[in-house]
Amino acid sequence: MSSPTDIPPAQKARTIAHMNKDHRLDLQHILQHYNSLSASQIAEEPLMVDIDLHSITCTMGKDTHVIQFKPPMASWDERRTRLIEMTMKAREALGVVTPEGEGSHGEGDHGGGHGHGAEGRVTVDEYLAPQGKDWIAFVGVCAYWVSYFLVKGGLIVEGGKLWEALEVVFPGGAGGFEWLVETILVLVVGIHVVEMWWFDRTRGVKYGVRRGSAAWWLWMGSVFLEGMGAFLRFDGIVRRKVKAAKRG
Repeated sequence: MSSPTDIPPAQKARTIAHMNKDHRLDLQHILQHYNSLSASQIAEEPLMVDIDLHSITCTMGKDTHVIQFKPPMASWDERRTRLIEMTMKAREALGVVTPEGEGSHGEGDHGGGHGHGAEGRVTVDEYLAPQGKDWIAFVGVCAYWVSYFLVKGGLIVEGGKLWEALEVVFPGGAGGFEWLVETILVLVVGIHVVEMWWFDRTRGVKYGVRRGSAAWWLWMGSVFLEGMGAFLRFDGIVRRKVKAAKRG
């Protein structure tokens, strides 16, 4: 008769395969939270290589990390409940929004997996440049910064060509242009910094955009320069990946 502490090799292999196929982002969140790693320390999504009653062992690049079960599991049958519990606690601690409708943690075909919805399996590790109308906001914000540096750099001077041109084309003349550019600086910076924070919190962390990575910097730059267009493009990538995950 088998003991509650016995771990059937076939079930263990299926659990590891399931976690690596469908829940590597969850493993990343668990590793970050329980081993106190910052997002910048996550070089790539971790890969589970072992699990027993006491711990989970993951590799990440050349590094090996052990995540302890506290307390240890009393039996192998606890693994599904523990993995769900650790996933949810890690998400809450990291501010990751649990996809709506998630919670059907069926055993599935993988024997002991904790089946999240397709959205829970999606990661975004690429960047998509502005498309079509996105360029309007992008160019507009860039134009503001060019204007700001022209003003602060002393390149718009009374009697100069830029000054004379603004006197003709800008309501309020060159003086009004300088006043407006300097006055809205705090507003422009404030709005776009808040947008960057909100994007990182509600999109970046949730879908595994590693802070400090090339994709993260590109998305942050786009959010700062164009705002909502970057949000919409990112959401479009997520929708396409969710559909692909459901088909798969």
